Amino acid sequence: QQQQQQQQWEMPRATGGSCASRVSSPDSWIGWGSCSSNTGIGGVTRRAGANAGKEAAFLQLNGFLFRSHAKSLVAALAMEGWLEPWEGDRLKDSLSEETPSIVRDFLATYTRFMETQDVQEFVSRLRKRI
Repeated sequence: QQQQQQQQWEMPRATGGSCASRVSSPDSWIGWGSCSSNTGIGGVTRRAGANAGKEAAFLQLNGFLFRSHAKSLVAALAMEGWLEPWEGDRLKDSLSEETPSIVRDFLATYTRFMETQDVQEFVSRLRKRI
């Protein structure tokens, strides 16, 4: 029972998944819904440390959902003509990278948009990131 309480979530190494073992962090996309495996959602397996496991699983889910939402926003802007198709593609590709600075930049731009509701400013700020 003590062993069960000391479990944590970790990405699989040799379980047929396509990801190396790694720990998620709030500053990075690494490990956030970016791999596939036959072990379940996001290729997550149980290991030592239950609280750490819940946190890592939540961070992975949060990153996946945020990235999906960001890409959906960019796709909608391109579909509605706010962005050129190539601009939308480039932005979505950059959001797929596992680079913390891209995440922080998009989040700052999106936070500003949520405060102002100014679509033109949002698009202008996104274009600066291309």
